[in-house]
Amino acid sequence: MAPFWGAPTDQLRETGTLFSTHALGLEELFIALDGIVLNRSHWSGPDADSFRTHYSATVRPSVDELSSSLRERSALLADEADQQDQASAPDGIGAASISTAAAAAIATSTGVLDALQTDGLMSSNALGYWDNRGDERSGRRGEGRENTPRNDGDESYDPDEENPNAQYETPGPAETPKGENGLGEGVPGTDADSPEPPAWTPPADGAGEHNSEFAGPVDHSVHSLAREGADLKREDWPNAAEHLDHFLDNTGEDYDADVDDLIADQPAFAQKAEEARHQAGHDAVAQARADGVTGPVTYPLSTPWGDHTADGDWYYASGSFTYNQTGTVTAYPPDAEHSEWRYEVDTQVNFRDRYNWDGGKSTQIGPFTVTDESLAAMHRAGIAREYNLLGESSSQHTEGSVP
Repeated sequence: MAPFWGAPTDQLRETGTLFSTHALGLEELFIALDGIVLNRSHWSGPDADSFRTHYSATVRPSVDELSSSLRERSALLADEADQQDQASAPDGIGAASISTAAAAAIATSTGVLDALQTDGLMSSNALGYWDNRGDERSGRRGEGRENTPRNDGDESYDPDEENPNAQYETPGPAETPKGENGLGEGVPGTDADSPEPPAWTPPADGAGEHNSEFAGPVDHSVHSLAREGADLKREDWPNAAEHLDHFLDNTGEDYDADVDDLIADQPAFAQKAEEARHQAGHDAVAQARADGVTGPVTYPLSTPWGDHTADGDWYYASGSFTYNQTGTVTAYPPDAEHSEWRYEVDTQVNFRDRYNWDGGKSTQIGPFTVTDESLAAMHRAGIAREYNLLGESSSQHTEGSVP
């Protein structure tokens, strides 16, 4: 004879109702999800076809089976509650009890509800492909929920390092400290060797560890949407579209930014760079005067790294970036044709930025709002990858005089 356990019938009915409610919610969720996953306008290609095949052949049947199981358990618990109420009646046959089958249904409720009660979405373990991380996923350390399967991850990424992105630094000589003018030792004449761009280390922020989380249909849908968005905005935002495409290409390779286009497109930045060259000219004249030179003298120049926030196309292409200038500055003492000291500055503008996502912002692409966090999730899911933006301008010439 099967063992019996006592159970309050109101709790049995409450649990049964909960099962039935979540079965209905699950069915409604996947009716909506069918319209996303099976819609070829959202995502196309061999990977999309493979995913839809898996979804239709494996995921959808397992969801239907789970929904049916929940409804069966709901009916079983309601029936058990009715039987126990009858048994507890004055003319009943014994004390309130619950059968082994009903007890098993209740015992499994924790696992089932854990799979269901996460912002109303299914867990990735239950579905295999559904991504339920939502707003709780980490934007810094690549940590998904406990039930989110991990991929191989990026072994070179150590989230406990003070700056995990230091491994992506670009080589070069030591940078000029802030507050210094960046002039090297003067060379008599009008020619000197130009310094190499200084070393640069990306900032520590970003999406976290690449390929450390599960790539669900939400990630793939955002990936497809971002591709379409890049195409839609390519005419208005050509650099933003190209940089986004490179992120979606998932290579992580350095990208050569068009710094001449940046200078032409961003007059505020162009003026800031020109003012820095004029300042270098004044510094060179002051140094030449202090040294008592009697002929032209040329100084190597490497300015400290500075920051600038772009607008328009370049705001979406880079946002805030780091830059410096390397080149030469020639100081000319007064002569028969010039009554004042003069200077000529020839530099290249060196551009550095880490193309990354650290949350808090969003971009409107047609009727869709794409958040930084949804883009960061693709990096952690291993279907897109952050990278360094590097670039150098053509020669920039500035000249002037000092009374």
